[in-house]
Amino acid sequence: MAIVRCPNCDEAMDVDARELGTTIDCEACDHAFRAKRSRRDEDDEDADGRPPRRRSKMSDQRDSEKKTNRTVLIVLLILGVVLGLPCLGCVGFVIYTNTAKVSFTAPWVDQSLNAQDGKIIATASFPANPITQSWSDASGNGTGEMMSYSHMDQADSISDAVTAVAYIDYPDVLPSPLDQVYLPIRKHFEEMYIDTPLSNGTITNETRLTNTPYPTKEARYSNEDGAYVVRVIHVNDRSVVKGTRLVVIVAGGVGLKDTDREKFLQSVRIGNNK
Repeated sequence: MAIVRCPNCDEAMDVDARELGTTIDCEACDHAFRAKRSRRDEDDEDADGRPPRRRSKMSDQRDSEKKTNRTVLIVLLILGVVLGLPCLGCVGFVIYTNTAKVSFTAPWVDQSLNAQDGKIIATASFPANPITQSWSDASGNGTGEMMSYSHMDQADSISDAVTAVAYIDYPDVLPSPLDQVYLPIRKHFEEMYIDTPLSNGTITNETRLTNTPYPTKEARYSNEDGAYVVRVIHVNDRSVVKGTRLVVIVAGGVGLKDTDREKFLQSVRIGNNK
């Protein structure tokens, strides 16, 4: 073996004696040069008869860069673990809140929504005890009450599951009330339960139907919006002097099972009708 030095970067290299006089590439800087013995290295042979390897500044610089790159890589890996785990946790949390369904194992509760004179307006079977509160439409002309159970509000849960039944009375007889006030009523419940800060609910199906035996208009929302159903019923068997009454049924939420949503919708009875 012989010691040669690169004339470009002064890197010392071991080469086979047969390569002397041939063109080789520097291991440090890739410079091509004709190989010849480095006399100064051979003159400095140590006690074992092997010349010491004198490293060039470029070699030292390249080693330093490698160490720096390794350090940076280690730091990035540590940051990735430290920051990545919470992010994975957040993603898991979002997935859970959008897929987990509530299991209502306790017996459902029959509750009645009553008018001021005590007469039953509607009865429904709730998955848990509901709360009752007054409400009015956007115009302020219609007033009534709502009986609702929200799993997020009443159970302090992250799972969105809502069941509600409400009525609203107008002092005057409204011709075609489903055409006049259905839309603002629907928007009221969208803002309360369905819309998010980022988007409005998407209706996948909106139909007119008869709800034993009352005329009804219904909107069903996409699964991404909780598969909510908003049903507005015109209770048209009242005396003309008593104005107009509408009953509203709402059920849905990403945490409410499809079977439980339909169970609630089917449980609602208007007055003494089944």
